[in-house]
Amino acid sequence: MQPQLWTRFLDFKEWLLAHPNLTDKEADFLYKAESQLFQNFQDEIRNQTLNRQTQLTGDLLDLSADISTVLTEGGSYWLSGYYNGIIETKTEAGETTHIGVFFGTGVHTFVVGDIFKVDAPNSESLQGLNGFYRVLDSITRTKAPSIGFATVDLINKINAGNWKRIADINGNPI
Repeated sequence: MQPQLWTRFLDFKEWLLAHPNLTDKEADFLYKAESQLFQNFQDEIRNQTLNRQTQLTGDLLDLSADISTVLTEGGSYWLSGYYNGIIETKTEAGETTHIGVFFGTGVHTFVVGDIFKVDAPNSESLQGLNGFYRVLDSITRTKAPSIGFATVDLINKINAGNWKRIADINGNPI
């Protein structure tokens, strides 16, 4: 006979009723073995529950810090996959298009704390500038009529201290 895991704790008399064909020595040995297995199982469940509670508490504290950052710094907060794009160059079916808040018509206000992405893989003038930027100084910009003007404006705002590059194009911090 092999030890089995119980669904609830059994005292020796209850356990013995389920195993009537055992000698006293066998019954005592097997009950102790199964009792230890049950206790180990209960301990593991407690440990996993405590570990999960600790992990959830840490996640909630991280979320609280993120929310505080957004509220105190203002603007958007970059979460994985979220960005407010400036220049994005795409080539589909042999046709190159440029999109983003700095290309086209209208205006866009960058708020302190906003994080945006520059991704122009087909633009030689932007190759060293691709990445994620944090807005350091609130500014409203008119969108540029061409990618060349957008590039010049981006470089001027970086040099003037309005924006700071904080990560490469893959999101790796700088």
